Amino acid sequence: MNLASFISDKVSRSSDGSLSSNIQKVAVISISTAVFSLLMSYMILSGFKEKITEKIFSFSGHLIVSKYSLGNNLDEAFELDSILIDQLKRENYVDRWQSVAYKAGLLKANDEIQGVLIKGVDHTFDSAYLVTNLIEGSF
Repeated sequence: MNLASFISDKVSRSSDGSLSSNIQKVAVISISTAVFSLLMSYMILSGFKEKITEKIFSFSGHLIVSKYSLGNNLDEAFELDSILIDQLKRENYVDRWQSVAYKAGLLKANDEIQGVLIKGVDHTFDSAYLVTNLIEGSF
């Protein structure tokens, strides 16, 4: 018989009112409380992660195709090649694609100036994902 099982047998067979049985009960309760709190925090954080990811992809999408340039110039427009469009139609994981235009700007209110990025969409844009995040106004 090994030493650890010998000691655990002696501790678990002790009388109910002894100090070791009380310590054992406190240890079991504290470990189960710690495991429960860790599981709850993991579930809550994974739910937050899922919602944040969903919100980010509702604004920008999973894949962004843009023109390659050395600067961060958003004003350059381009059209997708018919080869790329045909490839997107063949892929079963592509649900839809939508054209958007971005324009950088500045907003000034009182003494503060903020940089903004304005997203322009056309009449075929699917606004179902954006409407869920709309606080005031209409799309």
